[in-house]
Amino acid sequence: MQAPTLWKKTLIQEHEAVLQRQKDRAPMTRFTDALRRFTQKTIVRNISLHDEAIVPSHNEYVTLRCMYTALLAHLKAQEMSLATLSDLVGNNLVDIVNLNSRIASDRASTASVRDIMRRLHAHTEALAPLMHTTVLPTLQNKILELELLSEAMRDRDNLEADFHTAMHKYEKAKRKGKLVPIQETLAQVKSAKHSLEVVTQVLIEKLRIVNATRGCLTKDTLEIACETIGRLMLQMAGQEPTSA
Repeated sequence: MQAPTLWKKTLIQEHEAVLQRQKDRAPMTRFTDALRRFTQKTIVRNISLHDEAIVPSHNEYVTLRCMYTALLAHLKAQEMSLATLSDLVGNNLVDIVNLNSRIASDRASTASVRDIMRRLHAHTEALAPLMHTTVLPTLQNKILELELLSEAMRDRDNLEADFHTAMHKYEKAKRKGKLVPIQETLAQVKSAKHSLEVVTQVLIEKLRIVNATRGCLTKDTLEIACETIGRLMLQMAGQEPTSA
């Protein structure tokens, strides 16, 4: 039972080493790497198609990434919906203020009606700020956490491009039939594949966790919004909300 724990610790250590090597590259090296990737993708386009088959965990990673992208888009849409709801409450608040003023100026209005409108105004006034200070930040924090994975995915894409380049150089060296270039490029392929494999495996684990909790991410946020609105509705009705 200790093997998975030991494997995971080793994976984390290797992942940190890969990231550190990427950070330690000189600025000029990073620039030339980026330029090479751009050239390879937009001009050369001579990567062997069979490379895809030997990219570590390629199919599983692509599947999980698609699920993650759909979840992130859903949460961002939910954020927009809640922000719109908050704005609508703010707009309705203006109508309530105007209505309250009209009632106050109407001599036929009873004191009880004016009192009801004052309470309605006070409680509604609290809803829009509460949406902005409680509900939306909770959702926005979840979105920010997910977007950190997007940065890690871009880094992985760069490592995959490096792997394809190493494969291309290796195939080219084999065609020329010179032993030393073959050995050198093969070493580059192994190094690039190892880095890609480590980073991909760590990302897969993180994506599995995110996708396993996708229902909770949206459910929790909606529950907070509903509880907030429900609490205020009870207050408007003159009842105190019961604590959980």
